[in-house]
Amino acid sequence: MKIMFVIPSLGSGGAERVVSLLANSFCRSQHSIVIVLVANDNIDYAVSEHVKIINISDKWKSKRFFLNKIIKRISCIHQVVKSESPDVVISFMAETNIDTSIALIGCSTTLVVSERNDPSIDPQSRVKKLIRNIVYFRPEGFVFQTNEAKEFFGEKIQERSTIILNPLESKLPEKYTGVREKKIVAIGRLEEQKNYPMLLEAFDMFHRRKPDFTLEIFGDGSQKQTIKRIIEERKLNDCVKLMGFCNNVHERINRSTMFVMSSNYEGMPNALIEAMALGLPCVSTDCPCGGPRSIIENKINGILIPVGDTIGLAEAMTSIVDNEKYKDMGEKAQEIRSRVELKNIADQWMTFISKISR
Repeated sequence: MKIMFVIPSLGSGGAERVVSLLANSFCRSQHSIVIVLVANDNIDYAVSEHVKIINISDKWKSKRFFLNKIIKRISCIHQVVKSESPDVVISFMAETNIDTSIALIGCSTTLVVSERNDPSIDPQSRVKKLIRNIVYFRPEGFVFQTNEAKEFFGEKIQERSTIILNPLESKLPEKYTGVREKKIVAIGRLEEQKNYPMLLEAFDMFHRRKPDFTLEIFGDGSQKQTIKRIIEERKLNDCVKLMGFCNNVHERINRSTMFVMSSNYEGMPNALIEAMALGLPCVSTDCPCGGPRSIIENKINGILIPVGDTIGLAEAMTSIVDNEKYKDMGEKAQEIRSRVELKNIADQWMTFISKISR
């Protein structure tokens, strides 16, 4: 089978990691794989040499007017699908899903779109939400990560949908069993969605009680300078480090005391799944659209706090350090490994593709 993924880029991000893992897995199963990069040619994840990568960003970004860019971008997607003749196209991310749905109107190719975030928030534009509601007649299938995301849409879309969790990185290290470093870690793009200002405020409160702990934040993004300014204003320069994007992040965090996630909303956060699989005690906001609560049983294999609850986050971090029973959460968290093993998730994708293919 020839499978084409359409995604903005393969830069650092959860959806990008999923595409790279699925593409490599499908390749090993002797499928022909093409990845179309719509927004830029960034590639931060390892992709098999047998995967064909096509960058179309330079073909539409040169257009002067906004509407011309959109029309050209959709046209480029249509042309590359026509040229490559895949059996199935799988689109990732909200705006790319919209563009691809329009581009494939009138085409016989099977289309699957995958919602990777909270559909009530992403895309943010009301106009784009309206267009999405119109053009979503086109896909044969929809892949969601949570029930909450699925139930946002009407019955006709739900009838054509399935829920599949994110796959786990197959080379993930085993759980560290030695003495843990006095370090708290967070992973994710430095964007407003992740609410790092709340994390920094909570860590500031925590650090006053536990001054020997540090915080490391892995990721890059548009809010980097804002986050740096907050670190300086709170005089946290000696205990908070911005680590940037890191290819061996799992090895870097494996000895940490805990993982924290302060997001305002998420789909199914890869970083949280992987931290749990490493056996790290995890604290996460109970954010829409339900990803964290679908994998965390509160105070059993992790701790959930309300979105925006700075004090709750600081107290949760403190409780993991002080309370012996919470130190065992990592053992329970690690059980997620079997649930999201790569082959299992790839098989679920292939079963769904076979079910809805024309």
